[in-house]
Amino acid sequence: MGASPDVDLLLDAFNTFKEASSALENSYNVLEKRAEGLDLELKEKNNFLTSIMEGLPVGVLVTDDEGVISTINNAASLILEESEASLVSKRLPEIFKTKDGEKPIELTDVSLSAKEGGDKQVSIKTRGKDKKTITISATTLRNLQGERTGFLVVIRDISEIKRLREAAQRDKRLSAMGEMAASIAHQIRNPLGSIELFASLLSEELSEDKERQKFAKEITNASRTLNNAISNMLLFANTSKPRKSDVSLDEFLLDIQGV
Repeated sequence: MGASPDVDLLLDAFNTFKEASSALENSYNVLEKRAEGLDLELKEKNNFLTSIMEGLPVGVLVTDDEGVISTINNAASLILEESEASLVSKRLPEIFKTKDGEKPIELTDVSLSAKEGGDKQVSIKTRGKDKKTITISATTLRNLQGERTGFLVVIRDISEIKRLREAAQRDKRLSAMGEMAASIAHQIRNPLGSIELFASLLSEELSEDKERQKFAKEITNASRTLNNAISNMLLFANTSKPRKSDVSLDEFLLDIQGV
């Protein structure tokens, strides 16, 4: 006696469900492996980007559209002398505090300055009470729809560069003052020879008058002392130039071995 039509339909439905379940399970396994692969690829890319950010010699901060920091690299922490944990979730104006009466730093202004080819330079006082001069540049981040989503902020510590520039300018001014002093010394020195000569002649003529001859000799000695002082000053002010000559390297090495 054959199976009833209802049983056949039920068996067909069960087989169809079993095949569909098997296909669904296979598809799920494929998707799971693909998701694992994508997750691994995403982690590798994140690690790669993190290693790039941490390897940069400049400070990098990523903020949202309101200027709230979401990501920061180690260089920025070192420049600002604050930990990453203490900086994340803070607004940028809270970190780069300006002097009383000055306009707070706005990323839109910094971004505009960067487009115009210039960074914004500010002075900050760190948690360690150090005063630093840094430059800030910002790039606007946008999504696929062109909407602004945040800012990429780059900071550089130029305190040492500024100090060296100021030292170079100071040395330049001192050099100019030295040249001016040397010029004045030359103008003073020129008549000193004549004064000394005339005082010597006067001293000889006053050989019969010892009292006046004494004054003439004092003028001669004072002129000579002043002339020596000016000569020493000019010698110090003038940059000595090294004497250059060709030498035999073989002979030079033999001389060293002989010593």
